[in-house]
Amino acid sequence: MERCQSTQIEIQKLLDEKSDNYLVSSEFQSLGKGQREKKWFSVSNALAMSFNLKSSNTISLTSLEMGVLISKFFESEYQVEIELKWPNDLYIDRKKCGGILIQKNHHMICGIGLNLFHAKEYPSDIPRVTSIFNKPYNVSEVAKKLYLFISDNRMHDEKIRTEFMQRCVHQNELVTIIEDGKEITGTFLDVGSYGEARVLINDEVKSIYSASLLIK
Repeated sequence: MERCQSTQIEIQKLLDEKSDNYLVSSEFQSLGKGQREKKWFSVSNALAMSFNLKSSNTISLTSLEMGVLISKFFESEYQVEIELKWPNDLYIDRKKCGGILIQKNHHMICGIGLNLFHAKEYPSDIPRVTSIFNKPYNVSEVAKKLYLFISDNRMHDEKIRTEFMQRCVHQNELVTIIEDGKEITGTFLDVGSYGEARVLINDEVKSIYSASLLIK
């Protein structure tokens, strides 16, 4: 569809009617959201897509797995290198080009938002944002190809963690963790068996399971 409020809302309607496998994609969504209920800024020639899926073997690794598979897809299909920021952001040249939102109630739903191509400058109040392509592509075609690639290339836990770290944009860098309204700075080491961030803070390795992470 060209426009909708939210692909996650649309797919939930379908799942409420009948349990099946669905993919919903749109070029514009007016009520899109990201992690922690943040509003997703939608631009022309962007891709918003949602689909239901089985979780990774370890449920909390699903978001990392989706990030790795998105990165692998654009590298193999379009020769575009996408890096990953814990826990669910997609980056090119240290600028955000997309994000992932995993929701689970009766079904697990993966929502993906990607800035495919934007001819104009992004608004000044949205810093460090970029697009994946330098020319327009057929949005629905990209969505279908990406969905099939993800479906055909699911990974086991160890491979998820290994490949996430190979694509991590901030490995061994100072990062700022925002947790419960408090900011803590430390060195990002790697991810643990549940997908948690392992950060060196004041000579102690701490595991962060749910927080926002800022990079320079």
